[in-house]
Amino acid sequence: PDLSDDIDDLGVKFRFRYFQDVEGLLRVPDGFEPVELQVVARAEGRKSSQAERTFDWDELTEN
Repeated sequence: PDLSDDIDDLGVKFRFRYFQDVEGLLRVPDGFEPVELQVVARAEGRKSSQAERTFDWDELTEN
């Protein structure tokens, strides 16, 4: 929530079962130079699972 006005609480609702786009704007502090973005998705419950992926910041912002 500190980095985006699009996030109201900790966590974004998603489902592992279906393809889903999660969109929003990410705001970083002045002078901050990101190197990579790490995304961790955790499902809780009786079939808990986790997926993790790291993206190179320069590749994400080439456009």
